[in-house]
Order: sequence, then structure tokens, then C-alpha cells
Amino acid sequence: MTLQADKDELKARLGVDLLRVQEKELGFYQENLAMIGQYAALLAGFSFANLSSHELSAPEDGLLPYGARLALGLEPGDDPDDQGVLGWSWASWLVQLLSVLHLVTSAVGMVFHLWCMSIAAVTTILGAGLALKGPNEQAVTTATAHFAVQSNEALHHFAQGLLFFICSVVSWILASWQPHASLPTAAAVLWVLRRAYKQISAL
Repeated sequence: MTLQADKDELKARLGVDLLRVQEKELGFYQENLAMIGQYAALLAGFSFANLSSHELSAPEDGLLPYGARLALGLEPGDDPDDQGVLGWSWASWLVQLLSVLHLVTSAVGMVFHLWCMSIAAVTTILGAGLALKGPNEQAVTTATAHFAVQSNEALHHFAQGLLFFICSVVSWILASWQPHASLPTAAAVLWVLRRAYKQISAL
């Protein structure tokens, strides 16, 4: 009888110790998600500022030829020889492509960071509730495993959003500055990005 009581007491102590360890894990994941969510919100704000402040201006020839604008009932312009995109120079095409790339990468990066924020917010709110009010005694274990999965998912989306954000910065530099300034700057940014990627990959 004494042996059985000792076994039950040992089992109870192990259960309490396990709960304490899982409680520390939950706190660790909650802090990580809160921190990632804050950084994602900051970068999402920067991306939105890029989108709201960027003006995509077409070259002097416009997008459509003179005849096409006239047929569509649009303002045809003053020069009947305007060829639209067919008359763009290679430099105009490059600037337009880089400007569109800047907008696309800014928008996609913002969406990834908003996605990361939503994961952090929903997991922090619902995960803690699952641990406290779960349907069975394994609720804390289930909540801890869920926190681990969602933390990795949030970190993955944050890294993707950060990559798109850096691409938007590089494309903006190339589209806005003269080549003698934009090319060295973009090369320096990409060089630092490559070093950062190698260092993070080694962790």
C-alpha cells in the first residue's frame, strides 16, 4: 500500500513539474509571437507608406498610341505621332518595370507582414484560452505544440515579408536614382543582404 502511495505521489510530482515546464514554454512562445507581431506591424507600416507615396508616372508618349486613345474616347494628346508603349525607349521600359516591381514587392511584403501579425494575435489570444480551459488534461500539451507550430509559421512569413521589403527598397533605388548612384547603392544593399542571409542560415 505504501509502495502504491509513493508511486502516485511521484506521478503527481512529475505531472506538476511537466506543467511548470510547459508553462515556461508557453510564456516563451507568447513573448516571441508578441515581438514578431510588433516588428511585422512596423514593417507593414513602412510598406504602406511606400505604396501611398509612390506615383507611377508614364513617359511622355503615354501608355496608348494616339489613335487608340482617340478610339476609346480618351484625351488623345497634342501629338498625333505618339506611339504609346511602342515608342518607349529601353530606359523608359526599365524605369517603368522597376517602378511596377517596387509596387508589387511593397504590396506583397505588406500582406506577408499582416499575415504574420494575424497569426501572432490569434494564436496569443486563443492559444492561452486553450491551455486554461481545454477539454481534457492534455490541453496544456496541445496548446504548447500549437504555439510552437504557429511561432515557426509566423517567423517564416516575417522572413518572407522582410525579403520582399528589401526587394522593394532595391527596386525603388534603381528606379528613382541615376545609374551612377543607384547601381553602387543597390549592390551594397544586396551584398549586406547576402551576408545577413548566410549568418542567419548558420544559426
